[in-house]
Amino acid sequence: VADVKNQLGVTTYIFGKNEKKTFARTYRDGETHQQMADGAVDEALVILAERWKKIAAVSSGELTSLRIRTQYAGLRSWRRIQTRLDKVDLIRNVSIREISLRYAYINIGYVGSNEQLIRNLGQNGLALTETDDDWVMALKRK
Repeated sequence: VADVKNQLGVTTYIFGKNEKKTFARTYRDGETHQQMADGAVDEALVILAERWKKIAAVSSGELTSLRIRTQYAGLRSWRRIQTRLDKVDLIRNVSIREISLRYAYINIGYVGSNEQLIRNLGQNGLALTETDDDWVMALKRK
C-alpha cells in the first residue's frame, strides 16, 4: 500500500498445506515508493530463505533405515522410481529386498527426519505414505 508520501506498507502472505503466516511491515525511510518496494522485496526474500533453511535442514547426520513397499504398473514405472530415488538428496543407499511385477520391498538408508524424507521424495515426484503395517511409495499422480 503506497497511499502516503514517503511511506510504504507491505504485507506478505505465506500459504501452505499446514500453515498460514502473515508478515506486515511499514517502510518510512524517505526514499521513493519504488526504492522502498525494492527493499521490501529483498527483505521478504531473506525471510523466505531463512524459513526454507529451517524446513529443509537435515536435523541429524545419523543414518536411518526404512523398509518401503513400492508399487508400480510395470518395468517402465519401476525404472522411473529408481531414477527419482537416485535424485533424493537425503537418501544414502537403497537395497532391494523383494521384487515382483507390480511391487518391490526396498530398504533405504537416509539422513534427516521422516517428514523431511517425505517432503524430499515429493519434490522428486514420489509419494510416501504410512499405512497401518507398512510404508508405501509410488509415483505421484500429475
